[in-house]
Amino acid sequence: MASVIGQQIAEFEAEIARREPQIAGLQKLARLNEGEPSGAHVQGLLTRAVRELDQIRTQLSGSRALVASGYPSDLLREVPPEILADLIGDSAAVAGAVRLFRGPELAKSLNLSGSAEPR
Repeated sequence: MASVIGQQIAEFEAEIARREPQIAGLQKLARLNEGEPSGAHVQGLLTRAVRELDQIRTQLSGSRALVASGYPSDLLREVPPEILADLIGDSAAVAGAVRLFRGPELAKSLNLSGSAEPR
């Protein structure tokens, strides 16, 4: 997990550990000062802190899911040779079609090669 995502996961976990006691303290302050102007201010801070913590937890969950899916991976290495050959054939067909509508100059500028023959 030495990727950037792994570093983010560690940072999210540390931030959650730092914020949870702060939120617990704000909850106590809000209860102690309920009905007073200071209580309303503390309640606003608590609402914001809880919302931010929820967002951090959501980001942590997404980052963990990304790592669990195999990120980072080199998708090109995962393409079987027969699929790659099919995709190369498709790119040749697309290059041929591009020539029909835009001329060979566009296909060359896009670095496409191939013929318009059906597969």
